[in-house]
Amino acid sequence: MIFWNIKALRAALTHGTLPERARFIYLLTFVFVAAAVPEIPANSTPTNAWDSLRSGIAIASTVLGTIWAYHLNGGSHGRHFLERYVALTWVYSLRFMVMVILPGLVLAFITKALLELPTDATGPFDVALWSAVDVAYFIGFFRQIRLTAAAEPAAQRGAWAGATQHR
Repeated sequence: MIFWNIKALRAALTHGTLPERARFIYLLTFVFVAAAVPEIPANSTPTNAWDSLRSGIAIASTVLGTIWAYHLNGGSHGRHFLERYVALTWVYSLRFMVMVILPGLVLAFITKALLELPTDATGPFDVALWSAVDVAYFIGFFRQIRLTAAAEPAAQRGAWAGATQHR
């Protein structure tokens, strides 16, 4: 893994010599920072213990979910994890937001109103709800990674058969 020498990293990327494991470590570091930074509380918003618990769960589920997705892709023997993770995350997240998050927010708002739960501070309902959303997101995302990784050998066989037929 290259930490400082940008020229060596560019060369490894250009020549395709950067190992899949190193690519994964770069992605995991990026994912951790991207998950942790938004969880740093702003000075203007009072937080409580439920906020801290929710932040810890969000960071842990994102990092652990990324590690598990890497495993489902074949780990260090897998191929193209970085590309798959980034591309599938974009499309799957968009679909998940439209089909699960938005309707879920409406349902959560109605539920909190009916149960007369406070809406001005994070509580156990919020932590449970968003933890369930995290789990649902990664279960669906794992399926996409697994299906993509499993389809690769068949696609390669098909490409190889097509190449030999066109000779």
